[in-house]
Amino acid sequence: MHMALFQKIRTFNILSREKPMEKGLFLKRMGLLLEEGYSLKDALEFLVKIEKDTQNEWTQRIQKGLLTGSSLHHELQGVGFSEKICA
Repeated sequence: MHMALFQKIRTFNILSREKPMEKGLFLKRMGLLLEEGYSLKDALEFLVKIEKDTQNEWTQRIQKGLLTGSSLHHELQGVGFSEKICA
């Protein structure tokens, strides 16, 4: 038998409300704003205006957490980003 038959295939939960690319797109947008010279505060304020649904909720939760003194990596974990992404 071929070893390929025993390899784990990545699947996505079709019942999940979260789209697989949402987190990557969110981080890419934030990163681009930071590269363009926006402060983290300004980048999040901009994202609140343009993001919709889940990503908008993430942005608002991250903003609120940062205003209370929490760290960015802690807030990203709080909205569901993995520890690898937040390290």
